[in-house]
Amino acid sequence: MDVESGFLTKEEYGQLYDICGDLLHAENPYAQDRQNIEMRLQEAPGWKNKIVTLLNHHQVQLADSGKQIWVLMRAKSDGNVHVWDFEAVEVE
Repeated sequence: MDVESGFLTKEEYGQLYDICGDLLHAENPYAQDRQNIEMRLQEAPGWKNKIVTLLNHHQVQLADSGKQIWVLMRAKSDGNVHVWDFEAVEVE
């Protein structure tokens, strides 16, 4: 079943990238906009959950090939990582 919500979106990735960059430079005494580090740290578990949801079930389409790799990072059945390698077949 496809995951339809709760994962990190492309738009949120851009936001998170900017937040991380701001936090890396948060102690800059010359910065015009000082970051509220405590507020950002309180948001971290929510970001982590979205990233985990995104990566838990993902597919990779290999460029210029008929191959896909499907990855399940933590199966409900055993908690382990599972990987499947699919290749297109010709149907006669």
